[in-house]
Amino acid sequence: MKASHWHRPMIQYLSCFFLLLLFANVLAAPVYKSEDESGNPVFSDRAAESAEQIEVREPSTFKSSLYTRPYQRVQSKPSNTDDDNDNFKYQTLAITSPEDGTAIRDNAGNLTLHFSVVPAIQQGHSLHLMMDGQVYSSLGSSGFVSMQNVDRGTHQFRLTVTRTKDGKVIQTGPTTAITLLRHSRQN
Repeated sequence: MKASHWHRPMIQYLSCFFLLLLFANVLAAPVYKSEDESGNPVFSDRAAESAEQIEVREPSTFKSSLYTRPYQRVQSKPSNTDDDNDNFKYQTLAITSPEDGTAIRDNAGNLTLHFSVVPAIQQGHSLHLMMDGQVYSSLGSSGFVSMQNVDRGTHQFRLTVTRTKDGKVIQTGPTTAITLLRHSRQN
């Protein structure tokens, strides 16, 4: 005989109810603490000879919605004129690692520079890594640049922001001196 259409949901609800009762019984089971032969604590739901029942406290919980900030939409400003964009100042425009005055030994001449730009590069601006007064590389935003086969010696690095359309320098970061030590082979 086929069950009518209302029997199936009722069976599902009753099954869920009995499962909840079963889990509630498991969660309410007492916890016992004893020690093994080595003196290590052992926790169990079964009482051993020397076990003592311990009280398990309710875990601390919190509602995360009380501690979150509501989402706020940020309105972008309309395009600035070149003069407004030229007057913009970056809070951070620096090589962050390695530090100024650091000596690095790498016989292959590999060097990785980490840098930070805050806020992100503005529209109409370009970011460049300068090495010994010359543009070494054009960069995107904060991150790192890996260099290969850099000559040994002390090199001066800095970040420069230029206006994209004509290359006019808008802002330069502090100079970081890094000495690269490489094996020298003399004949």
